[in-house]
Amino acid sequence: GFPTSWTKHTIVRTFKSRDPMMLTNYMTIMIGHYIAKRYSSILQSELSVWAERNDECHSTEQTGF
Repeated sequence: GFPTSWTKHTIVRTFKSRDPMMLTNYMTIMIGHYIAKRYSSILQSELSVWAERNDECHSTEQTGF
């Protein structure tokens, strides 16, 4: 798993338009730890390459759920 510090995120409210006193006029953005995002991306890429090379997790009969 990830170190605990990698799982902490900051939620930022960003004003969209109109009345700034209405909460519905804001969107939220979750800013996460860059290293966790990068690690996940690299891991997914490596697992995909491994699965394709070893023909694991792939089935010619199954195309969806």
